[in-house]
Parts: sequence; structure tokens; C-alpha cells
Amino acid sequence: MSSRRLITFICIAVILLLLAFAAIRIADATSSQEQREAEELPIEEFYLRRDTTTEVLVDMGVVSRSTTVGYDIILTNSADTTLLLLDYEATCRCVGMELPRKPIAPGESVVAKLWFDSRGEWGSIGNYIAVGTSLADVNIAVWMSAEIE
Repeated sequence: MSSRRLITFICIAVILLLLAFAAIRIADATSSQEQREAEELPIEEFYLRRDTTTEVLVDMGVVSRSTTVGYDIILTNSADTTLLLLDYEATCRCVGMELPRKPIAPGESVVAKLWFDSRGEWGSIGNYIAVGTSLADVNIAVWMSAEIE
């Protein structure tokens, strides 16, 4: 085999390998999106009361690497006055919450969405999120755990 044919053969082989790797990456990205949608966890309800901290314990279970999972938390205002969920502070940028931006009347419930992004994480994970409200004596503490596979 001449050197020109060998170089051509090697170039074609490299191109085919690159195309195969690209196809695998596209398939993996598609399955990751489907997996993220399938990994939504159940909804749980918690009651916000005056002079206490509402403890929310969320176990995300086993989470695949490079996956974002969500958890809906129902928060019911058991206080005697309307309150707002203002903001949150988390111990890691891999967790966060989408808080409703409307006043919550006494007896009314809202959904807060907790999310966890496992990219760059491994092993057993534990994070804390403090949620601030418009009432100084109504506090929310979210404890999230997960096992990254």
C-alpha cells in the first residue's frame, strides 16, 4: 500500500471515529434530557407557622451525574396574616429554588420548586437553603440530600 493511500485510509478512519463519537454525544444529551424530565420527585406539603422554623427535609435519592432534578414543595400559610416568600440563601450554587412572587394569604398554599444540578458533584451531598419571608418570626429551612452515582 502506498503512503498516499495509507494517509487517506487513516484520515477516513479518523473522520468515521469522530462522527461516531458525535452521534454518541447527541444520543447521550437526548437521553439526559428525557432522564431529567423523568426524575421529577413527588410533591410534599409543609405548614408555615409563627414563632417557628418550618423544617423541610428533601431526599433526592440516587441522582445520575450531570443531571438536574426537581422537587415541588407545597407551602401553606398557617400564620394569621399574609406573608411573602422573599429570597433564599443556599450553601451551594448547585441547589436553588423558584419561589412564587405573590402574597400568600392565611390558609392559602403555593408551590416552591427546589432544584439540584449534579454537574461537578459526586458522592453523598447535603445542602441547606434558608428561605426568607416577610414575617420575621416565620422561617423556612430546607435540607436537601442526594447520592451521586
